[in-house]
Amino acid sequence: MKQISFFVPGTPQPKKYNRGKSGSWYKSSECKQWEYWIKLHANQHAPEIPLECPIILGFAFTFKKEEKKKDLSNLIKSAEDAMTGIIYKDDCQIVTITAHKKYGEKSGVAITVTPV
Repeated sequence: MKQISFFVPGTPQPKKYNRGKSGSWYKSSECKQWEYWIKLHANQHAPEIPLECPIILGFAFTFKKEEKKKDLSNLIKSAEDAMTGIIYKDDCQIVTITAHKKYGEKSGVAITVTPV
């Protein structure tokens, strides 16, 4: 199996939940939109059936300098969850994650999925 690589343009959003008036929790609209955007791009690079083997994930999150700082672990979780069922069957298959944040001209995330 070969490595899958793709870039998702846009401002990366962390996994974030807000508390509603009733006291229940809901996913932020920014997170929902970002996860939808990742799914859209992931579908363009997905295997015929989601991978079921162990995988290594790589993330390179890029932000413009003026953008608010984001928590790396929550950025990873948002992207992980968006690819579940599309690129791989379940996030329990992930054996290694490498990730970093940087500043640049074009916001987004470069994603690599390597079957092992």
